[in-house]
Amino acid sequence: MNVEPLLKWGLDKLCLLENPDTFLCLECSQEYITEKLGWLTNFWSDLEKWKELIHIVKEAGKDERLLGTSEIIESVFGKMKRLEHDQAKSGFTVFILSLAAIVSKTTTEVVHKALETIPTKGIHKWFKKNIGPSKKGPSQLFDQGKGTEPSI
Repeated sequence: MNVEPLLKWGLDKLCLLENPDTFLCLECSQEYITEKLGWLTNFWSDLEKWKELIHIVKEAGKDERLLGTSEIIESVFGKMKRLEHDQAKSGFTVFILSLAAIVSKTTTEVVHKALETIPTKGIHKWFKKNIGPSKKGPSQLFDQGKGTEPSI
């Protein structure tokens, strides 16, 4: 959702509430406007912060990356899905651990050391303990006649 129009609306209404002279050209009373929009005053500082963030985003260069933006998150998950190929259809897999490698500068030496240090069984054990089966996984196993306990 584009937050900028909502932000503009909120700030415009706060200006209306703060400037009683503007009620002269409106067909409703200041009391009516305050009754309907007064709740916005609780969000004045939040709206100002959002305004500042939008300004920062607009000022950012074309190739500049901003932390916390959905663009980065979408890019990382897109890369992960490409790594997983068809496995992504059944929820998170052990490839979730590749996220760290995707977002960091990794050398051949680091990858080599990681492969020597952590056995595949250790990765599967960690995944089973910390992530577990996807919601879709147990039903697929059950349909295949393997029961409901996933085998990773």
